[in-house]
Amino acid sequence: MKQRAHVLIVDDQADNLLILEDVLSEYYEVHPATSGPDALSYLAGGGVADIILLDVMMPEIDGFEVCRRLKSSESTRMIPVMFLTGLDRPEDEELGFSLGAEDFIHKPISPAVVMARVRTHLALSRATRALERRNADLELLVAERTAEISEQSRRLVASKQEVIAAQGSHHHGFLRIGRGP
Repeated sequence: MKQRAHVLIVDDQADNLLILEDVLSEYYEVHPATSGPDALSYLAGGGVADIILLDVMMPEIDGFEVCRRLKSSESTRMIPVMFLTGLDRPEDEELGFSLGAEDFIHKPISPAVVMARVRTHLALSRATRALERRNADLELLVAERTAEISEQSRRLVASKQEVIAAQGSHHHGFLRIGRGP
């Protein structure tokens, strides 16, 4: 059986957490967090998340700041972030996207929309990681082949120099013999 993806849901409203957990838990491992600091400490402590649903309006640290921190950390920058928000100003979405978010889901949430977007972004994330692994494998292969070719070239030049040196000494010997009286 394929391992279930992990969804971290961050929302300070218990009812939103319950609704999302209910919608997603049939298909995914759901990890609820009630604040930005809770989510960040969950991840810092080795918690797993394949995607993060992140409320924007929260006390302490808002979702924008949580996203900024996630995207600036090497260990969490590749996790897709989808904002959950009641905000509907284009500037808020622009800010979220500029911080590295992948998507916005507007409240009140539609379970069908949440499921579709989570599925899409998880698939995209998996494909992106697979491509990155493939590229890394290809780069390694190219480096190995380049090293092999460089070594072959070095050996070929060395053997040519030996042949030229050997021909030179035979050639001079031939000329000496041929010129004699």
